[in-house]
Amino acid sequence: MITTSGEKSLVASALWRRRRLIAVATVLGAVLGYLLSSLQDETYQAESRLVLSATHPFDPLGGTAGNASRYLANQREVIQSGEVLDLAAAELGAGDDTELLEESLAVTTLADSDIIIVTAQAPTAELAAARANAVAFAYQQFISERVDEIADAAALVVAGGAAAVAGIRTEAAVYGDGVSVVERASVPVEPIAPKPVRDALLLGILSAIVASGFALWRRDHQARTPQELAADADAALLGVVDVPVARGRVTATAPEGYDMAVVGLDYTCDGRSPIVMVSPLGRHPLARGVALGLAAAAARTRRVLVVDADGDGAPLIAAAQVDPPPQTLDEAGDAGSLDRFVVDAPLPGDDGVRVDLAVLTRDAAGPQGAARRRLASLAGAYDLVLVCAGPVSEDPVAFALLRDVGEVVLVVDGQGRGARTQDLVDVRDRLSLAGRACSGVVVASARRSRARLRHQPPLRSSPDAVPDAPVHTR
Repeated sequence: MITTSGEKSLVASALWRRRRLIAVATVLGAVLGYLLSSLQDETYQAESRLVLSATHPFDPLGGTAGNASRYLANQREVIQSGEVLDLAAAELGAGDDTELLEESLAVTTLADSDIIIVTAQAPTAELAAARANAVAFAYQQFISERVDEIADAAALVVAGGAAAVAGIRTEAAVYGDGVSVVERASVPVEPIAPKPVRDALLLGILSAIVASGFALWRRDHQARTPQELAADADAALLGVVDVPVARGRVTATAPEGYDMAVVGLDYTCDGRSPIVMVSPLGRHPLARGVALGLAAAAARTRRVLVVDADGDGAPLIAAAQVDPPPQTLDEAGDAGSLDRFVVDAPLPGDDGVRVDLAVLTRDAAGPQGAARRRLASLAGAYDLVLVCAGPVSEDPVAFALLRDVGEVVLVVDGQGRGARTQDLVDVRDRLSLAGRACSGVVVASARRSRARLRHQPPLRSSPDAVPDAPVHTR
């Protein structure tokens, strides 16, 4: 799975916020692992090695045919057979039986070799070595007895008299137990378990992983504070505001509660371009109310223009409950008066607070669109230009306008959950692609309003357009 840089940053941010929880879980897990491991009984392990001299079963007639790899695998199974383990248990004496010996035993072979490794475990070092050696000796004894039985049976039926019998006895003596070297197990000096330090480390790491997973789960499923949301966006928190909503639509917003956000925005701009994009994080309409609220608060002391670039139908103009301008802003050309392309609108709140509103259609998003030239000229005509756009991660108009705005303000739904984290990852990736960054975050929450929404007439492409003919902006 490919992880974007934005997602990595979000994950790191979530883990950093929960660093104390992760640290405590790690320490507790390590301590618990150490204590639990220390309570376990000690287990010792020893191993003996057999180097086989034969590559095939004993043949009294001196044949050598057979598959060496298959023979080695067969001998591994013979060592673990009941007959061999019975002999080993008898050698060990009281305290060990065949079943217990089988549970403590492991037999392996080395690839491309004739070596069989017999590994045995026991609660004491001496018993572990004794078990490994007893099994190796029992195997040798079992093979020797088996070879003698085959030789005796062959001697009874072979033709050729004493000479033939002597040959069979010679073959049996040469074959012997089929083992050339036995490396006896030595007594281990320390147990293989418990390992308190190792177990503490492993359980500590596991606890850290679980705690980290919990932190990421909370990030995606639990509501976060405004400060956490701003930290995820790697931007300053400009303010926490309420946006009035009536019948699922944003109504005009009074300037109360936006003064601190405007001051914060001034500090963020710090003399740079006064053109600010207001974009929602995800698909919600609260950005329109935030744009109108910021405009109303800023319009007390300066001239403000709000550009509706939030898709077809001019939803921000509808939220302001004013008549739309006769023409859209992208039809204004390079020069001339803006009278036909903006509308002077009163906003609720203090008397005399007014802002200019304009509409920018989706056709203006291209690199050669009129928006590029017109927005540049607006920077000198207004003290503050707020461009209300759609989500940067989903709306091509908003993404294209990134090249023409000075700052980017994200509006986060303070009550929303679910896709917010992925939305933020997408936004940060888009901003990074455009060489931009988030300038500030406004956390907005919907507040029910009883305001009545009046019908908005459609936009006109020109004063001579046919009445009631809507402009097609796609």
